Amino acid sequence: MKRSLRLYAVWTSIGAIFGGGVILVRLALGDNYRDHGQFNEKTRLRIHSDRITDLAVSPDSIIYTSSWDGTVRSASASNLETVRTYKPLNDQIYINCVAIFRDSRRFASGADDGKIRIWRIEDESPFLEMRASEKWHITALDIDRDDTRMLSGDAGGTVSVWELPSGRRVSTQKLSDSGVKEARFVDGSHVAIIVFECGTICIFNLTTGSEVWRRGDLGINSVDCQIVSTRLVTSGQDSTVRLWDLHTGSILWEYAAMDGTSISCVRFLKSSDAILAACSIQRSFRSDIGVIATLNPGEENPIQYHMNASRPVERFELLESLPMAVFFSNAPVWKRFEIGLWELQTDPVEEF
Repeated sequence: MKRSLRLYAVWTSIGAIFGGGVILVRLALGDNYRDHGQFNEKTRLRIHSDRITDLAVSPDSIIYTSSWDGTVRSASASNLETVRTYKPLNDQIYINCVAIFRDSRRFASGADDGKIRIWRIEDESPFLEMRASEKWHITALDIDRDDTRMLSGDAGGTVSVWELPSGRRVSTQKLSDSGVKEARFVDGSHVAIIVFECGTICIFNLTTGSEVWRRGDLGINSVDCQIVSTRLVTSGQDSTVRLWDLHTGSILWEYAAMDGTSISCVRFLKSSDAILAACSIQRSFRSDIGVIATLNPGEENPIQYHMNASRPVERFELLESLPMAVFFSNAPVWKRFEIGLWELQTDPVEEF
């Protein structure tokens, strides 16, 4: 009996420690917290043995993730069941980025050996390899809407444009001494958004080979573009979400999250002006807690938090054909390198 009581006391203490952080975070968020309804974590799985570096989703809702375990894995969005594993012949490389062709039949990967590889989804070996750099890791890739050009960035701050399917390099520009974190096409394939590891954002005209504008003082760590209204959304190391005019670089709106909150990724919600953000709340006695937030620019109280009591999310992408988002998180200490799915409920949610 005494032993049972001792065990009960131990488990009760553990529950208080692990659950107390959640309660404290809920109290801190106050009226901006919603614990139900719009965002539900559907599943979460470990499919890599080392850090996940990038993810991309094909138009037919197949998820591709790259990893330092030297593989790209594809998984079904319905249950995250692994479909295929792709691995270059060189077993020693880290794969840093992945990009999907719009035809859903091919994808590209970039690795620390300076090579870009093009794969057919039915083959487990690449059919084309391009040497992008003799010195630097490839850190970012994007493919335009017509599957005719590819954009790459490396750890030395160089951005290149490639012709597809030939793999011929069309142009290359050294834009920074800092590595490229994100590189993506906008406005067809004539303009690119580049985010560097130092937090600088640059809008670059690929046709004229000139910068449209650049900001280097805000610590940008994530960006998304709303093509229809030519707006950008960014998150920064100062925990501020900002809306930008793509062409002029003027800030249209900004919102600073509460103290102790960091924001790792932002995306525009489909067919909406709302913004989805992956946040984490700092806790002194235990690891940070993950939180999902929606922001509605222009409203008096623009942010609404939704609890996601698992580890903080590093990156997520919205699925085109399903009301879901796929995410990944890395916890090296626990050797947990996971991807997961959120279900997004669009129906109104009753407040309690």
